This record gives sequence, structure tokens and C-alpha cells, in this order.
Amino acid sequence: NIYTDGNYYGLPKLGYTFMHLYNKQILDDFGVTDYPDINDCTWEKILEIAKQCTGVNPRTGKQTYGLFVNKGTTTFIELCNYFAKDGSFYSKWDVDSGFTGDIGKMEITIAGNEAIKKALNWLKEAANYMPAGWLTGEGTENFFTEDSDVAMWMDTDGAGMPKALFDNGDLELLSNYIF
Repeated sequence: NIYTDGNYYGLPKLGYTFMHLYNKQILDDFGVTDYPDINDCTWEKILEIAKQCTGVNPRTGKQTYGLFVNKGTTTFIELCNYFAKDGSFYSKWDVDSGFTGDIGKMEITIAGNEAIKKALNWLKEAANYMPAGWLTGEGTENFFTEDSDVAMWMDTDGAGMPKALFDNGDLELLSNYIF
């Protein structure tokens, strides 16, 4: 950023938008009629759908996985906050400190051991419904193709989405997905 004449100019160096993506075709193949809804879907519901959509796809005859979770901390933090029930897992900055990062105004609260335990147990169960390579980031190579074998991709930044769609050349595949 540049500060001149009393104004800031520039763009953020880094920015992330995470989303949950759902392949409607695979959900339909496995008889899921109650699609996940951002306003009322729980992590328990995600596991229920993932379990239902893991196995041999009745339409394609190929192994299909109900879920893919990005390796990294985002999903773990979301899970801890969810199981803590009050969003208290990570540090919070007082609004008066702005972007100065005034350490004296930082409030740190950590979810109790029970929330962390529940989050880890959720991931342990979820691993049953994910491709074997999920911990190394492998398993969504075909997500935006006709050969997709993953029903739900949680916490993706979507970075590979445009490339996969444009490389494939079939933008109509977008209609198969819920964002």
C-alpha cells in the first residue's frame, strides 16, 4: 500500500475466500434430495451426506467419495468454533485497535478440550469418506470434469476452479455445482 496526500492506495497482497462446493450430479446419483444449505447445514449433516455418497456410484459404476476437505487449518478452526458453540476458538482483536495489532487489546480465548476433541473426531470419521490422498492435497483432480468422483469439497479457495473449467472447455459443467 502507498500512503500519499492523506489517502491509502493499493490492493491487498493476500486474500482468501473459502467456499463449500457440492456436485449436484453426484448428490442426485446417490439419492440426496436435501441439498446442503449454507443457512442451516451442520457439520453433522455434511458427514451424513458424505457417508451416503461414498461407494460405487450407481450411475457411473465408479468409486465415489462423499467429501474432500482441504488439508490445512481452516476447516479445523471452523470445526472447533462450531463445537465450541460460541465462536471462541481463535484470538479476537478489539475494534479500537484497528489494523495496528495492538497486542494489549488482543483477547485470546481457546475452545475447551472438548471442542478440540470433537473437531478431531469429526475429521477422523470424515476421513472414511474422502480419497486416500486428502492429507497431501490429492483427490480433487477431476472435480470440475465429467469424471468427478467427489460429491462435496469443503473449504476450497476455488483457485483451481477456473483453470479446470476453462481447460476442459465445458462451462456448462457449472450447472452441476452448488457454490
